[in-house]
Amino acid sequence: MSPHLGVNPSTFELAFENVIDAIIVISDRGIIQDCNPATSRLFGYAKSELIDQNVAMLMTERDRAYHDGYIENYLGTGDAKIIGIGREVVARTKDGQEFPARLAVAEDKRRKMFVGILSDISAARDARKETATMLKRFQDFAYMAADWFWETDADHTDSHISERIWHSTGLPMDHFLGTNRLEDLRQAEDQELARAHIDAIRARKPFSGFEYWINHPIGRRCFSLSGIPNFDESGSFLGYRGVGRDVTELREQQRELESAQAEAVRANAEKTRFLNMTNHELRSPLNAILGYSDPSHVAIYRDNPEKVADALAAIHHSGTLLIDMVNSLLDVSRIEAGKYEVDCDTVDVAKLVEEVALLAQGMQDRFGVQCRIPEAGFDFTIHSDKRLILQILTNFLSNAMKYGGEAPVELRIEKENGTCFFDVID
Repeated sequence: MSPHLGVNPSTFELAFENVIDAIIVISDRGIIQDCNPATSRLFGYAKSELIDQNVAMLMTERDRAYHDGYIENYLGTGDAKIIGIGREVVARTKDGQEFPARLAVAEDKRRKMFVGILSDISAARDARKETATMLKRFQDFAYMAADWFWETDADHTDSHISERIWHSTGLPMDHFLGTNRLEDLRQAEDQELARAHIDAIRARKPFSGFEYWINHPIGRRCFSLSGIPNFDESGSFLGYRGVGRDVTELREQQRELESAQAEAVRANAEKTRFLNMTNHELRSPLNAILGYSDPSHVAIYRDNPEKVADALAAIHHSGTLLIDMVNSLLDVSRIEAGKYEVDCDTVDVAKLVEEVALLAQGMQDRFGVQCRIPEAGFDFTIHSDKRLILQILTNFLSNAMKYGGEAPVELRIEKENGTCFFDVID
């Protein structure tokens, strides 16, 4: 260490030679008297190149012109710009590179010397810039995100909430600050779910996607919250911090979708039921037509012309019934409604039985099973849909003859207390 300092070398030599910051001793005229090895490493000059040179050589062109004036102003007025204060400056290396530095200056008034300690703060400044950039990026994301950010204290009272809460709820941040989260949860609709969540919070467990419905000042809303417990370095609980989102519209859309899916399933079941019923309706008159037009009956018709007329009448009647059914199938509203539109009118039971007998004869010839239809005693009317009654009876008779074995099938008709009963016995 230079004797210019007048200090005990054994006391400061180690520190002076090994600190990472540059230490420069200058006179009251700004001339470098001494410097440590870190100065050479930082600026790229050999110590011999610095001694007896003006310290302005380590400054930028802009600062060089003012440096001597700073010293003169201080010595003349005592107005310190850096001495005892410190500030950030821009330093210049031997090869012309500039870097930000922190400069602290102390004065030795007895010897009229100044000692400057200069630290390279390039990394610190870059870190601050990066931190500022990251903070700005985070703020932009936070502003644009649908979520809001929140934080509670150790008593679970909201201590911070981001501006985004206003965009989501229409309420200012002050409305939520100071609100106790546990008290808020006690107003939730599903108390069993809320109590389980409160227990998890008291146990200081992290949670994700917790949803609850609540009657809010802006109406019934569904909020989704995620949070993690916050602890200090000693492990003391500080509260929770996390994110929140208003998912009301999403859940309502989901509910509407589920309702639409359930309605689609119901409509499909109704369609299947409708097609099964239609299948029976179509098969009965077709079986009658096939029975009357069976080629094996040609000999019977040749020997008995009257049966030809009966067969043609039955075929015509069955064909007419089929046309009515096809027309009904074209009515799409029946499928959408999942039901038939019953067209009730006065029905002559005697004529109804005649038509059933014609259809039954054709089915009887087709399936080879005797069908007994009563011929008289029906001098009354009923109020019903003739086509549906006829179709129901022919369906029952057709199934009985097809699946009932070889035993005869019988239709019985009775009237009791104003009600007409039709029974198919096999």
